[in-house]
Amino acid sequence: MGSRAAPFLLLGTITLLWGTTYRATAIGTSHSPALMFGALRSVPAGLALVLAMLAARPQRPSRRGFVLGAASGLLMVAFWIFAISEGVARAGAANAAVLVNSSTLFVAVLGRLFLGERLTPRQIAGVVVGFAGIVVMFSSELRLSGDARLLSGMAIALLGGIAWGSGTVLVKWLSREERSLDALALAGLQYAVGVPVLVAIAFATKGTAGTDWSSGGLWGAVAYVGLGAVGGTLCYFLVLRLMDATRVSAALLLVPVVAVLVEIARGNTPAGITFAGMAIAIVGVAAVTLPARSRRDLATEPVLPRS
Repeated sequence: MGSRAAPFLLLGTITLLWGTTYRATAIGTSHSPALMFGALRSVPAGLALVLAMLAARPQRPSRRGFVLGAASGLLMVAFWIFAISEGVARAGAANAAVLVNSSTLFVAVLGRLFLGERLTPRQIAGVVVGFAGIVVMFSSELRLSGDARLLSGMAIALLGGIAWGSGTVLVKWLSREERSLDALALAGLQYAVGVPVLVAIAFATKGTAGTDWSSGGLWGAVAYVGLGAVGGTLCYFLVLRLMDATRVSAALLLVPVVAVLVEIARGNTPAGITFAGMAIAIVGVAAVTLPARSRRDLATEPVLPRS
């Protein structure tokens, strides 16, 4: 693998792994309640990241860093994974993929409100366009079917995007206050907190009822999504050594695109207006993400995997 091609091959691997997990999640949640599937799929990535953190022995965060890092784990691991699983189960892989990945829009708005970050005219336009796309998605489904389950799934997926965006802003603030904050240590802490909470809630509320524990489809989906998260995360940290965070984030715009294309290939093509809303939302997210940032901005960008 040539040194120039390596980052792009790694990005392609990440995009393919994370983009196809939405279809695998749809398979898994057909054999288990979404909450239970989310809990099961979170375990492999959680174990891998915690073990990697312990092996690397990074600098321990301060007490404030620990508390806020744990809080971000509840948002960016426990609720994020639940929102993906429940969103896919109720609203379908394509809708969920676009909505949970709208988090960039919320990062832009919350960053402006709470961190005083400036937005370029292009980014402001991107926020407006992105939210317009989300409105079109919801309004089209209301007009086409009014299916309460589908609409609730879209709402949950959107809340997942809000949770990730809120957690990102929290981490960005923390990274500015504590420049020595280690990305691997933070990711390990998030999973060490988020995964047990998610698993405990799943078993406390769902128990073993409703899950086909003997299903090969269930365990195949758990393995694919869980190990895909591990592989994608490892590639993510590796590519960040070869390419700056802004370019990596821009490339990961293709994750929801892959998810939508997989659904189209399977014959699950969204209705015309819904598809238009998806496209508009993705264009808006791209407009917010793609503008280059200064070195100072990059130094304060939280480097966390979206697995």
